[in-house]
Amino acid sequence: MEADYSPGLNCLVIGEEKLAAGLLRELSAPELGRNIVSVWLFDSNQAELEFPQTCALRSIDPAACELAELEAEISEAEVDELYLCLCEESCALESAWLERLQRLKISSYIIHEAAVDLKRRLAFYRASEEILEPKLLARPRFYGLHSETARFDGLRILITGAAGSIASKLAEDLIDSENAELHLLDHDENELYLLYRRLERSARLRSKLHCHLISIQNQSALETLFLNHHFDLVIHAAAHKHVPMMENHADEVYRNNCRATRDLFQLALEQGTSRFVFISTDKACRPKSLMGMSKAIAEYTLQEMLRNFRLAIKSTGEDYPLTQLYILRLVNVLNSKGSVLRIWEDGRRIAALN
Repeated sequence: MEADYSPGLNCLVIGEEKLAAGLLRELSAPELGRNIVSVWLFDSNQAELEFPQTCALRSIDPAACELAELEAEISEAEVDELYLCLCEESCALESAWLERLQRLKISSYIIHEAAVDLKRRLAFYRASEEILEPKLLARPRFYGLHSETARFDGLRILITGAAGSIASKLAEDLIDSENAELHLLDHDENELYLLYRRLERSARLRSKLHCHLISIQNQSALETLFLNHHFDLVIHAAAHKHVPMMENHADEVYRNNCRATRDLFQLALEQGTSRFVFISTDKACRPKSLMGMSKAIAEYTLQEMLRNFRLAIKSTGEDYPLTQLYILRLVNVLNSKGSVLRIWEDGRRIAALN
């Protein structure tokens, strides 16, 4: 099930012909909401590959392009984002282009040859760091769950990644909600079972417990789950979070942290779920890692989906329940799985910056 997005951001793509063509195919996907308004190719004859007829196409000398040319194009075409595609042969030009992009007041990305497929777009690194953050990501709203569980009495609550460090503690805090249904979803059979056994033995248990052995990437199973249960609150904590490991698994971190999050939120929107809490990370702020970038993309995607959904509902004039989105960025949570505390306990040295 694909989300219905409205195209909105105008893009300028610059770079090697074949890389640019591959990127354009990915950017043209409707769910990304991108309009290709201009393409600048490095020393190209513009004859080998097909490009959208709606975009302006020109050939440039990558070493001679001036900042003023970029600024003029951005102003004239009302460009919101710039993508620079560099293959191995053109990487020597990177520093000069980086200097130009840092002076532009739009979102800018440098994409290397291995990252042309947007399923690997997590390998982007930002060229305009200080300017990009407020432009690309709407400022998230920070919320914490209220400690008084009476607010959750009688609710159907779904927690994804329930067996994880954060979600399992939330489940422990919510089990004394009167007449509530607590649905625990995870793909780890053993950890989910242990959590269920621990919760059902608690003297504080006042809620009905349900376990769902489902991966958040299993869209059909999630659709069935949402059809069978009308959730009032979804707490989405499932994610790949180990930074070093994710650097070598860009496809998987995209599927799990970005696409599955998008699909889950779409189900919540369509069902009219009252509240959706997305557990994110401080690493989504000016991300330097694939994990951080995946969370940043997910944050941005959810906010855009909600905005477009509200606009669509408003245009129909229908009285439709609207989901409230909460984004919670956590830092290094003490004693969680993968916490820095474990590194200290192992006696490993950590470099201190600033």
